[in-house]
Amino acid sequence: MIKKETKKHNKKILFRKRFFHVLKILLPCMAALLLFTGTTVYTPLSLHTAVKPGSFQTASAREASPAPSVTPRISPTPAPKVSSVPTAQEVIDNARQDPSISPALVDSLQDALDRNPEIRPFIRNYFTADPVVKGGLREEEKKEPYPLFIQWDRRWGFVPYGDDTIGLSGCAPASLSMVLYSLTRDESATPDAIAAYSTENGYYVYGTGTAWELMTDIPEQYPVTAQQLIPTEEELRQHLDQGHMFIFSMGPGDFTEHGHLIVVYDYDDTGFLVNDPFSHANSEKTWTYQVLQGQIKNGWVYSLTQP
Repeated sequence: MIKKETKKHNKKILFRKRFFHVLKILLPCMAALLLFTGTTVYTPLSLHTAVKPGSFQTASAREASPAPSVTPRISPTPAPKVSSVPTAQEVIDNARQDPSISPALVDSLQDALDRNPEIRPFIRNYFTADPVVKGGLREEEKKEPYPLFIQWDRRWGFVPYGDDTIGLSGCAPASLSMVLYSLTRDESATPDAIAAYSTENGYYVYGTGTAWELMTDIPEQYPVTAQQLIPTEEELRQHLDQGHMFIFSMGPGDFTEHGHLIVVYDYDDTGFLVNDPFSHANSEKTWTYQVLQGQIKNGWVYSLTQP
C-alpha cells in the first residue's frame, strides 16, 4: 500500500512539473500573440468603476477613436485703439478756445459742418493743411460733359480766397469754373484760377464774399458770353436745349441758410440737373422748377461766344 501511494504521489509531482513547464512555454507565446494582434482579452477594472455595456474596446479601436474635443481658449478682445486724430467737431471746439483764431472763422466752420457732414475731412485738416494748390483736373472729370467741382476739394479747398478759403467761401469761383470748363474744355479754368482772378481784380468783398459782377466779367481767354437772366421754366428749358448753362444765386432754403451759388446744366423727366459746389448729395438729385424758383435771387446764362 505504501509503495502504491508513493507511486501516485510521485506521478502527481511529475504532472505538476510538466504542467508548469508547459505554462512557462505557453505564457510568453500568448503574450507575444496579444501584442501582435492588439486584442485585449481581459482588462482589469477598478472596483469603483461602473462598467457600461459595450465599454470594452480593443487597442486598435481606441487608436481609431477620435480624440476628445477640446474647447479652444478664447483670447480676450483687445481694447479698441484710441485715435489721436480729432474729429471735425473737436477741431471746431478746440479752435473756439484759441484766442488767436477769429470767432467768425469758427462760426463759418460750424455752419459748414451743420449744413453738410461731407465736409468733415476738410475741417479736420483745416488748420494743418498747406494752403496751396495740390492738383488740376482728374482724367475722369475730363471725360464728363458737366463735371462737378467741389469747393472744399483738397486740391484747392485750403487755398486762401479773400479773408477766407475757397473751401468755405469759394462757391462763386467753383461754379464759374464748372461752366467755363464744360463749355470750353479749357483745363486752366480750375476753381483756384478763377478765385485768383476774382481776388486780383477786386471781386471779393471782404466780410461779404464774391460780388455778382464776377458772374458776367469773364476772363478774356475763355470765349464765353454771360448774360444776367432769371428765366421762366420754359426759357430755362429752351436755353439748356441749346447747350447753354446757368448759374443761380440761391437764398435760404435747400442749398443754404445765407447765400450760395449753384449750376444748372440739364433736365430730364423728373426735374433739373444741378451741380452744387458744396454738396455731392444735392448734385445727385433732380430739382423741380417750382422748388428752385422760390429760392433763386439772381441768375446768369452762359453760352459759347459766336465767332
